[in-house]
Amino acid sequence: MIALTIAGVTSATAAYFSDTAKVSNNTFAMGTVSVKGESEGKSDIWQLPLTFNNMVPGQARVSNLFAIKQSGTIPVDFYVGLKVTNDQGVRNKLEYAILETDSTGAPKKWWVTEWDSMNNLLSSWKDIGNNIGPSEWHYYKLYIYPDPDMENTYQGKTDVMQLIVYAVQSGYGVPTTRPQDY
Repeated sequence: MIALTIAGVTSATAAYFSDTAKVSNNTFAMGTVSVKGESEGKSDIWQLPLTFNNMVPGQARVSNLFAIKQSGTIPVDFYVGLKVTNDQGVRNKLEYAILETDSTGAPKKWWVTEWDSMNNLLSSWKDIGNNIGPSEWHYYKLYIYPDPDMENTYQGKTDVMQLIVYAVQSGYGVPTTRPQDY
């Protein structure tokens, strides 16, 4: 009993050396995903105002060169889609193609290599850039091809659409929402 009491007192009064250091101002900052679209005039909106007036059935048209800037801090993938805001059915008779260019308009890559239905851009997102680093600019032209067999009922009709550029952290895919519902 005396031995157990001495052991208890000894372990309770045992001394040891220690030290603690504190380092202040540690930073844990999340990266950002941000995209800006600009036309040749360098407007600061990302829903680009592309205008195709006086289209003729069977004659392809091409947009002005427009730019999209990856203004976030982590690599992203770009996707594009459309949302109809004024629907007179013209989109049902249009096909499109997307060309990525350099800043002078010289071709770099066709993201849509054959004509595709404009309606597909309402229901699904189209990939137009992969692993785009911070502060990178990407330049594009949108090609439109009206159906050569378009009926006279389309004369003077106009559809107005928002071109939506979606940027997502590289490798994480498109949103589950359709562009038309975005």
